Amino acid sequence: DSDGIKVVGAAQLTATQPQINFTAGGSAVAQAGQILVGENGGGGDLLLKTKTTGGTLTTRLTVGNDGTVNLPDNGKLTLGAGDDLEIYHDGNNSLIEDSSAGFFIDQTTNDADISLRTDDGSGGLAFYVACDGSTGEVKLYHYGSKKFATKSDGIDVTGEVQCDSLDVDGGVDITGTVNFHNNVSLQDSDILNFGGGNDLQIFHDGSNSYIKESGTGNVIHEVTDATIEFKKGGSEHLAKFIPDGAVELYHDNSKKIETTSGGAAVTGTLNASGIITAEAGAVAEIGALSDGATITPDFATHCNFSVTLGGNRTLANPSNIVAGQSGSIFVSQDGTGSRTLAYGSNWDFAGGTAPTLTTTASAVDRIDYVVRTSTSIHAVATLAYS
Repeated sequence: DSDGIKVVGAAQLTATQPQINFTAGGSAVAQAGQILVGENGGGGDLLLKTKTTGGTLTTRLTVGNDGTVNLPDNGKLTLGAGDDLEIYHDGNNSLIEDSSAGFFIDQTTNDADISLRTDDGSGGLAFYVACDGSTGEVKLYHYGSKKFATKSDGIDVTGEVQCDSLDVDGGVDITGTVNFHNNVSLQDSDILNFGGGNDLQIFHDGSNSYIKESGTGNVIHEVTDATIEFKKGGSEHLAKFIPDGAVELYHDNSKKIETTSGGAAVTGTLNASGIITAEAGAVAEIGALSDGATITPDFATHCNFSVTLGGNRTLANPSNIVAGQSGSIFVSQDGTGSRTLAYGSNWDFAGGTAPTLTTTASAVDRIDYVVRTSTSIHAVATLAYS
């Protein structure tokens, strides 16, 4: 027609080197075996168009004179008999989709790399992933700074590792400080070892908990100013070790033994199955008894006692009597004198006769005793001390 050649049906070129030349107002651009678009040898794009279902002619492919090949949004480059590989842009994102059994990106040049780069946060490019063909490493970056690299024996991490959970099946070798911000749980019979020869071990065997020292040294619990406390639950004391102070031992949360600057104090009865040796200067305190019509010593508090009689009194059977207890009771007359003292049924004097106290005002008598049984106290009175 007047605009050119219109072919209805098939068109066939049979020349040895067929060519179709497109020109615009100038010399033909001729190159055997090619379809060329040109304007006197320069300019011009090749457009491939198809009609849509509604009959609209739409560009499907553009080959630019600068060498670019362009597909429109959602125009897909499909590869494979079943269109297994698709490359396209959906108007917002660019996608490479593969539906085959495998997807490979190969770099065949010796020691060359495959790298993934993207924006560095400032409009430039930065490495994010690199497969290093010269070292065998896979490297991960944060804004171009390497943070993770594979090694022949594992991985190398630069910086901090944050994870919600960590399951390690083999051994862990850590150089540097390890900080925990939550619980550390070990299972039954899992051992926490310390020392080059695992000399100190802490573990629970399912029934009991152990702190075990198997080396040649000592187990030293060292503090500066803090008190060391052993407790049952949160409030019941078993023992206290107070810096520059006492060591306290408890029975059912009641303190029974306490060291002092001069020795030790025992609350209650001290039972010994062996020999107790008192060094020079050992002292048994003299406890003051309260004067009253009936005077009752408590043998759990003292073994020696003193009392000043303000009237005629009765020395009752003591409380907390234990066979083998012994001591003395110093009995003084008040300023009036002539005070008498009767005795409870457990007090036994030689011949069955209780002594008569010295009646002189302010006189002092001493009653020495030894407990034979819980109902028999052998006693001797020594009278008229000044």
